[in-house]
Amino acid sequence: MRATGFFLFASAYWALLPLVARHQVAGGPGLYGLLLGTIGAGAVAGAIVLPRIKARVGADRLVAAGSVGTALALLLFGIARQPAVAFAASFIAGVSWIAVLATLNVSAQVALAGWVRGRGLAAYATVMFGATTLGSVLWGEVASQISVPVAHYAAAACALAAIPLLRRYRLQTGDQLDLMPSMHWPAPVLFNDIEEDRGP
Repeated sequence: MRATGFFLFASAYWALLPLVARHQVAGGPGLYGLLLGTIGAGAVAGAIVLPRIKARVGADRLVAAGSVGTALALLLFGIARQPAVAFAASFIAGVSWIAVLATLNVSAQVALAGWVRGRGLAAYATVMFGATTLGSVLWGEVASQISVPVAHYAAAACALAAIPLLRRYRLQTGDQLDLMPSMHWPAPVLFNDIEEDRGP
């Protein structure tokens, strides 16, 4: 639920960034590449300070702050007519993206017992990429039917509205979870040694 509530709306700037570079800021492929690079620089900067911030505010507040930052970036992308505004939006988007992505990834991993972790993370990744894909289609359609700025504004409003709606879905930090096997059944007693490659 938390992944859907973020990636569905954060996908708007990924999907619409080429249009911002080409039509709103009147740039070309070079500007688009620089905007992508600025998102990456923001993500690297965010990753450096992320552990200290998470230790202070906790996982849930960090994701909420990342959602607010994403909404701010979307608003800036919507009003961007000069490269400086687009670069500021890209940097904020990168910081916010890594804050939410890393926190959700860690929460998904610690919430799952070892025996089901692979399947659980596969389901989480499916939801993450599915929400991003669905959001890209949705915001692209809004942009084509109305305008690119309106699509950014609508995505920003939805991202902010999702914060209180998803508050009850708490993120796992692994502090209180005991995922050790119960050992309810004793280990089987074997009369003969069994080779590692024997049997199904």
